[in-house]
Amino acid sequence: MLFCSPVKPPPPPAKKLLCLRDSKVYVAVGYGGYGNAEGEVDKDIVFCQEENCVFVEGETGTILLNGLTRKSAAADVRDGFRQVLPAKPIKTAVTMGVVQSDATKVFFDGLDEAPEVLAHEHYDYEVAAFNESATKMHKLTERMPRVEAIPTTETFSGHHSATIDGVDIEFVSAGVHDQFFVWLPKHKILVAPDLFDRDYSRTHYFQAKYHTAEAIKMIEQAASFPAETLVPLHKYPVAGSASIQEYLSSYKDAIKFSHDQTIQFMNQGYYPDDIVGLLKSPPPHLKRFLATVNDSLDWRVRSVFNSYLGWFSGKASELHSMDPADEADGVMRLVRQDSNTIVKEARQALDKHDDAWALKLSQYLLDAGRRVKEAMALKKTAMRKIRKKSVAMPQPPPVLKKSPEKPETMHENAVDSDDAFDDSDPAAMERRLADASNEELFAILGLSVDVDKCADLVTSFSVEFTDEEKTYYFELRTGVLERLSRTPTEPSRVAVKTTGPEWRRIVLSKGVGENLAAIVADESQVGDLTAILDSFDLL
Repeated sequence: MLFCSPVKPPPPPAKKLLCLRDSKVYVAVGYGGYGNAEGEVDKDIVFCQEENCVFVEGETGTILLNGLTRKSAAADVRDGFRQVLPAKPIKTAVTMGVVQSDATKVFFDGLDEAPEVLAHEHYDYEVAAFNESATKMHKLTERMPRVEAIPTTETFSGHHSATIDGVDIEFVSAGVHDQFFVWLPKHKILVAPDLFDRDYSRTHYFQAKYHTAEAIKMIEQAASFPAETLVPLHKYPVAGSASIQEYLSSYKDAIKFSHDQTIQFMNQGYYPDDIVGLLKSPPPHLKRFLATVNDSLDWRVRSVFNSYLGWFSGKASELHSMDPADEADGVMRLVRQDSNTIVKEARQALDKHDDAWALKLSQYLLDAGRRVKEAMALKKTAMRKIRKKSVAMPQPPPVLKKSPEKPETMHENAVDSDDAFDDSDPAAMERRLADASNEELFAILGLSVDVDKCADLVTSFSVEFTDEEKTYYFELRTGVLERLSRTPTEPSRVAVKTTGPEWRRIVLSKGVGENLAAIVADESQVGDLTAILDSFDLL
C-alpha cells in the first residue's frame, strides 16, 4: 500500500510503504519485529522491535538504507518494492547496523549484478564484537544468533559526502561506535541512527550503552540539520521542520529528566530500588511525541545508575550481610511489630555496634516505604560505622582536640560523629560550590532541580560573571535545566550580572536576605529570579 506525504500517520506497527513528500524516497515501516507471520508474535526477545528500511530512487537504480534484521521481513519488503520500481534494482546498499547484516543480503537475491556495499569504518569491528558476545552466550543462540559480515566495497568515517547514481548523499558520524546519520540534502530528509525512536521506553538502552551525555549530543546533532522529514529506524517518520524540532526537544528533555533526577537522588544517598519508588514520570509535555510503553522510569533509573556506579543494586546490606540464622531470628521477632519497633531496634543495634543488623533493618524500612527519612539516617550511620571497620577504608588522620587539661591531645573518637562523613550540610555545600569552576557550578545546579517546585515553570535566564567576563545562557523547562551552547536570538527573561562568589552565595541561600534587584537588569525580573532560585535544592 502506497501513501504520500504523511502528516499525522496512524500509530505503528502497521506495515506500510510510505513515499516521503513525492521525493522518490520510500520508507518500509513496521517490518522486522512483532507479527512477522500471520498473527504470530515473534518469540525472539532480542529482535522484537519493528523496523524501517529506506529506498532512495536514483537515475538507473535504487539505494538501500538499513536492510532489516529478519530475513522473512526482508523478503516481504524486497518482493513488494520490486513491484513499485521494477526497472530500478538495488545498486547500492548502506549497512546501518550489525544485526542487519544477514537480512540485508536477502535484498540482493535475484539481482543480475551485486550491489556496492557501504559501511562505517567500525563495521567489521562491531561485527566481531557482536559475534564474540553471541559465542559467549552460546545457550541463547536462537535469540542472539551470530551474524556474517557483508563484504564492503567502501567504508567511511567523519563527514563523508558522495553522489551515488545521481543522488547527493552525506554520511555523518554520530561520534559513538558505528552510529551515523544519512543526510539527503536535496530532499531535506534525515535518516537517523538506531538511537532515535518514538518510544521513550527504549531510551534506557542508549543511556546505558552510550551514556546520557553522548545520547544528548546525538540528538543535538540531529537538530542541527535543516530537515523537513526525520526517518528513525523504528516506527513512523516525523514530518515538518517544526514537528521535528519539537520531537527532538522532547526526546532530549525526556532523557535528561531521567538522568538529572536520578543523579539528584544518588547524591542524596539513594540507590536504584529506592529511586524507582521516589522518581515520578516526566511531565506530560515530554510524552507528546513519545509513545511510552512503560510509564514508570524503572529502566531509565537503573541504566543511569549503572552507567555511573556499575551493577550494584545499591543495597549495602547485600554486601555486608549477617549470618542467615541470626537474620532469620531477628526477622521472626519483628514480623508482628510496627515501624516504631523497627526504628527502635535499629537504634539499639547501633548502640550495641551491631551495625550490619541496623543496616538490614533500615533497608527493610526503605523497602516498605515506612519512616523513610529516619531509615535513611539510620542507614547512613550504619554505613559510616561499617566503612570505618573495613580494612578497605583508610583510617582518617588523627584529629587534634584542645582540652582544659592538655593544650593539645589526641581525641580517639573525634571522627565518630554522625556528621563526620555527611557532606549535605550548608557549610559542606558552600565549600563545594566555592571549589567548583563555573562550568561545574552549573552542572551541579542542573542536577539539583526540584521537579515539584518547577513542574509548570518554563523560563530562560543568563548569568554574566563580571570577574570572568563570560555569560552563560540557560533554559529551565518543567524540571530540566539546559545550558545553551550559543547566545539565544531572543533576550533572556532574567539577566543576572554578578561575581562568581556572590552568585554562589545567592544560589545557596535561594536569595533569602539578598538584594536581588542589584544583580538583575530590571527590577521587574526579581520575581522570576526568585522562582528560579527556589527551583534548586542543593541541600
